[in-house]
Amino acid sequence: MTSESTLKRIWGYVEGYDSTRYNTLSILSRFIGFMDWDDFCNSLQHKTSDTNDEHQTFCIHPENLKEGEKINITWLPDSSCQLKYLGNNSFVVLESKNTKLQVDDTFSCPFFIIGEPIYITNLVRNGASPSMFVTGKNGGLKTVDIVQK
Repeated sequence: MTSESTLKRIWGYVEGYDSTRYNTLSILSRFIGFMDWDDFCNSLQHKTSDTNDEHQTFCIHPENLKEGEKINITWLPDSSCQLKYLGNNSFVVLESKNTKLQVDDTFSCPFFIIGEPIYITNLVRNGASPSMFVTGKNGGLKTVDIVQK
């Protein structure tokens, strides 16, 4: 059973939240029709179309990036970041505009999907304990581009 306070911590409405247990994420995943957290993540990684609109969805999977490669992401209302891939689904923020993410923050993210929010785990700022963060809730990502050298 997941409590209301757990949900508030997951979505960042309560301070002092460090991490979410796999079991809690699996309970929430089962609530929306998946077997567990892994099943939910796998479905997002393989999502290619919306059955209502039948349009293609662009997605960047970190495992397809090379260490040191950079990506630019944007979301509403006027937020953007440039990220550098560190390997193992981890990124560092190089540039940040109109967002709570700050330069030199590091975090993990399993995918960047146009039209979906960004689900960030292991967010570390100034050596503080890792936390979770969701951004782009209003409309999701608008653009995801690999920076060409």
